[in-house]
Amino acid sequence: MMSFTVLSLIYFVLISLVIIALVREKSCEKEPTQSATVIVCARNEEDNIPGLVESLKALDYPEGMLEIFLVDDVSEDRTGEYIDAAQKEDPRIRAIHLHEKEEGFAGKKNAITQAVGMANGEIILLTDADCRPGPNWVKRMVACFDEDTGMVLGFSPIEKAKGLFQHFLEFDCLARVAIQAGGAFWNVPPYSTARNLAFKRRVFFEVNGYESSGKIATGDDFFLTRDVWLKTHRPFRHAMHPESFVMTKRDNFSKKYVRQQLRRNGTIFHLAPFYRVVGLFVLAYYVAIPISIFTLPTRLWAGSLVIKTILEWGGMIAAGKRFGYLNVSFLYPLFILYYPLHVFVSSVIGSLKKYE
Repeated sequence: MMSFTVLSLIYFVLISLVIIALVREKSCEKEPTQSATVIVCARNEEDNIPGLVESLKALDYPEGMLEIFLVDDVSEDRTGEYIDAAQKEDPRIRAIHLHEKEEGFAGKKNAITQAVGMANGEIILLTDADCRPGPNWVKRMVACFDEDTGMVLGFSPIEKAKGLFQHFLEFDCLARVAIQAGGAFWNVPPYSTARNLAFKRRVFFEVNGYESSGKIATGDDFFLTRDVWLKTHRPFRHAMHPESFVMTKRDNFSKKYVRQQLRRNGTIFHLAPFYRVVGLFVLAYYVAIPISIFTLPTRLWAGSLVIKTILEWGGMIAAGKRFGYLNVSFLYPLFILYYPLHVFVSSVIGSLKKYE
């Protein structure tokens, strides 16, 4: 009885801290004073580059303070051609072509490392080829930096569509950004997304870039965030202004989607010690729930489930209000039983799978 009570209290405190962060985190609106470099690494993205370029050309930032790097990461299609054409359309865009992978760097880490090394901006912003940032994206992200801030995390919602699968994607997106924003507020960020991420260029070199994770072919955003947290102790921020959000193209349910889910969730074995402990407590609580139903008084396990439901749903509503997805928060009863299992299974399988 005592163990279940303790596990319940720990879980309730964790959810409460997320809710407090979602309520208290402020939106950044000051005018930017720092130069910035946007980096997009693309491999075989010929279908996405044209739309991306149109979004990048529309970026509004003080003249002479923004550069945009489009990195052709050993593509085998027409990505390089489109990037060269984009360079001619906007003087802020620079085409960078990589023809072979650097030994010791897997995934996008080689491309990002080389681009950061060439950058002139004080602030580096990352997004992906299938993303569509708005005109004021750079302004709103850079506005969150002060002298000490090392990294700013951003929200990347998916484009609108219909159907149950779409509802699940939106629920997953909102649940993840709630935890991401909570971690950033308390300066214990569990992860980030390279679809919308900004950091100080000098901080990248303070942590030696991807030295600790270069041979791991996934998690460029996760490992950089982890290293900035553990090695520098610099404060984090989460951008909350709607103009800082970066829309992402929606994937249909396919092998590509499953692979992306596994890659994204497959970092549990690389979590910092703090989050390994947190993860074990959360897992223990969920395992203890069905056991308690058969072994403990009804008032104890039922009371725990009632409080759990109130806090989790309250957290989703708070996240929905802050990120403009309040309607998604009301899907909580639909996915509450399936979602924890989805996260656990995909995390375990993703961590065991090898990537190239």
